[in-house]
Amino acid sequence: MIKVVCSNKENNFFKEVRVFGHSNFSDFGTDIICSAVSSIVFGSFSFFKKNYPNNINCDNMDNEIVFSSNEVNEYVLVCLSMMIYQLENISAFYPDYLLVKKA
Repeated sequence: MIKVVCSNKENNFFKEVRVFGHSNFSDFGTDIICSAVSSIVFGSFSFFKKNYPNNINCDNMDNEIVFSSNEVNEYVLVCLSMMIYQLENISAFYPDYLLVKKA
């Protein structure tokens, strides 16, 4: 299962998001859950690195990606919220393969 853990909430926005795990929905190369989550997460990762390199830390580690906002920037927090919303939509249809937890 892929897990998304949202934490460090401030003014109705989460300032940290951790994404890790494997969905195991299907075989490697045919896993639509992994593909959808990867598209959202890596697209967001690239967007933040290009447009907000000083406002959010993006760490790509082995089997885990962490987004953490080091300051309150409304644009960054709204974009992070949109990423969470997209992942929640996938989780609503495939709850056995993707869990979004808000702490």
